[in-house]
Amino acid sequence: MLTKVNTYIHGYVAVALIDACKKCGIFSLLAAKKPLQAEPGLHFGYVCIVMQALESLGWVVKTGDYEYSLTEDAS
Repeated sequence: MLTKVNTYIHGYVAVALIDACKKCGIFSLLAAKKPLQAEPGLHFGYVCIVMQALESLGWVVKTGDYEYSLTEDAS
């Protein structure tokens, strides 16, 4: 039962995370292959946390130090 609850919670959190990334333009920046740490208005520490979460969802892959690219699942 706990496994099912955890799975549902991950999905619930993912929806809010994906919506926030869309509103902030993170997906557009990743698609354009622009560095996220240089983008004004984005807090780098929070961006790192978001990228870890998206990586665990399979939406991005880490290509270098603080560099990510979108996967086909993010399309």
